[in-house]
Amino acid sequence: MPRTTSSIAYSEMIGAVLRARRVEAGLTQAQVGERLDVGQSYINRMETGRINMTIGQLGRVCEALGGTLRVRLDVPEGDPLLDRMLDGARGRQATPT
Repeated sequence: MPRTTSSIAYSEMIGAVLRARRVEAGLTQAQVGERLDVGQSYINRMETGRINMTIGQLGRVCEALGGTLRVRLDVPEGDPLLDRMLDGARGRQATPT
């Protein structure tokens, strides 16, 4: 997926949070890189929002910082698109026997 203005903003926001957590943990970029088997420059690009990480990559980074990944999605109630998507997902769920 191409980078957009909003994806860049989210990457920068997530990177800033990761940097703050790294500093709180007393780790250098090089130390986090060692834990993830990547270079210090990759950690720098991640913290400055120049990398679009996958959920899996983000989870690994959180673990390397001694934490866990928690995701919270705030979606307005009554969103017609979301309602259709949820209805479709409910229809695909297996019913217990």
